[in-house]
Amino acid sequence: MDKAWESGKTLTTYDTQNLIPLLNSENPELGKIYSKVLQRVNYTLHSNIASLGFSKEKRTESMPSKVQG
Repeated sequence: MDKAWESGKTLTTYDTQNLIPLLNSENPELGKIYSKVLQRVNYTLHSNIASLGFSKEKRTESMPSKVQG
């Protein structure tokens, strides 16, 4: 994920979902959680972050520019 961040690449839901097995091996506690639950959390987080970015773009487009005078 760090390499994607540094290169400016956007990770898709599919990309992050493919990281779940790696995260399970790094964090044995995650192995106690059903994989479908982790997939759903991944989808929810990805959707929320995408919506936040979209609403932020909308807000900056609708804000009037400051006029210096």
